[in-house]
Amino acid sequence: MKTLEISSYKFFEFETSKELAQNVLQDVLETKLHWTSNAGPTHPNKEKFGQTGYKQLEDGSITFYHHKELFDYVQTCFDKVAEIYLHDSNLTICDAWVTQTKFGQLSDLHVHKVSHFSGLYYLTDQQNSETVFHLDDPVYEFLHPLYGSHVIKENKMTYVSKAEQGKLLIWPSFIKHSVNIHREKNVRYSLAFNSFIDGAISLGKSRVLKTKTTTPGDNITFNY
Repeated sequence: MKTLEISSYKFFEFETSKELAQNVLQDVLETKLHWTSNAGPTHPNKEKFGQTGYKQLEDGSITFYHHKELFDYVQTCFDKVAEIYLHDSNLTICDAWVTQTKFGQLSDLHVHKVSHFSGLYYLTDQQNSETVFHLDDPVYEFLHPLYGSHVIKENKMTYVSKAEQGKLLIWPSFIKHSVNIHREKNVRYSLAFNSFIDGAISLGKSRVLKTKTTTPGDNITFNY
């Protein structure tokens, strides 16, 4: 595991063999996935990626793609992140999907909701297709030496992750990120993961929120 401290945030970088990434990619290419895009032709196509196996639709397409070896590895990576941030709770994968990005397509600035840490696994090498993370540090106030007024300064940074086959990146889900316009003829494939705390979360002296994640695509349960 490689820890990247970007501004005040921590990113975690892992790496599998290119052979594993290539095997997963080959499965994706050979499987009849039911690609969908909610944002139109200029945005990537996506399909759910789950642990529960294949689900056949009437048209013969498959709604869930699964590769056990990769999924087990990604979960161990989330476990390592949990060891750093959590004590009596775990990070469990709660949602995942495979993304197909063709020439001219892009991903708008967004965050991953209902997730604590997210992951991105690159299935292909791309020279000019990067994931850009937009890091906004907390606002700082300082006293102006001449006028005595408070000037608010916000420190804005970006971190660029290159698409390298077999690389897995994990980051806090609230960080905004986007993918620039894909300008290569070969299609970019990647897998995205969301994780949620599986255990108890303290809400103060009198309340504890207990969460339980099940298989990807299912709901997260909350009990007070």
